[in-house]
Amino acid sequence: MRTWQHQTIRFHYKGSWSSQFSPSWCALRLPIGSRHWRKPQWGVAESWYVGCLGTIPLTGLALAFPMFMLMNMLVAGAIGGAVAAAIVRTVGASRHDRAQALVVHAVGIALAASSAFMVASR
Repeated sequence: MRTWQHQTIRFHYKGSWSSQFSPSWCALRLPIGSRHWRKPQWGVAESWYVGCLGTIPLTGLALAFPMFMLMNMLVAGAIGGAVAAAIVRTVGASRHDRAQALVVHAVGIALAASSAFMVASR
């Protein structure tokens, strides 16, 4: 309970695990959670395999790694998150024509970013 300017604000929280939200959230969380466990294991296995090939392939991996991580972080975090949030907001507002336009623009952004990475990596 907080008081501010002589008003009392009461916060009421319902048990979220007893609502309909919880089973849906858990079902959607399982694939994402399993990806968070598999991705580091895959990276370690990939590095081990390239290390077994020798020092020259390992050097090539070390040179390509910064650009690879930059590409992953931009797609997964900055660009991908912004596009997904914008599309979800427009679909939630029942503006499906605008959501379709956002999807077209997102494809354009993806093509432009991949072209820029291709030119930068040469």
